[in-house]
Amino acid sequence: MPKQIKRGFTFRIVTEKQLKMIILKQRPRTIRRVRRKGRRPRRIKRRRVRRRKIRRRVRRIGHRRRDRRTGHRRRVRRIRRRKRR
Repeated sequence: MPKQIKRGFTFRIVTEKQLKMIILKQRPRTIRRVRRKGRRPRRIKRRRVRRRKIRRRVRRIGHRRRDRRTGHRRRVRRIRRRKRR
């Protein structure tokens, strides 16, 4: 159902019902976001960040480390991190 009745030089015969529909369709639409079926949102590709070096330096709190020679886990006293102010 085209919104404008006049198109070019030809006129279409419009019934009352069609006119009513046209008037109904001219109401301001509320914008609704509709999830489209089957279209997954595109993942934003993140540039590769070199984090490994930092991770190696940071030791987790209370992380049990292995003894280098024997391979057994050594006990590590739990370090309490002080809150930053």
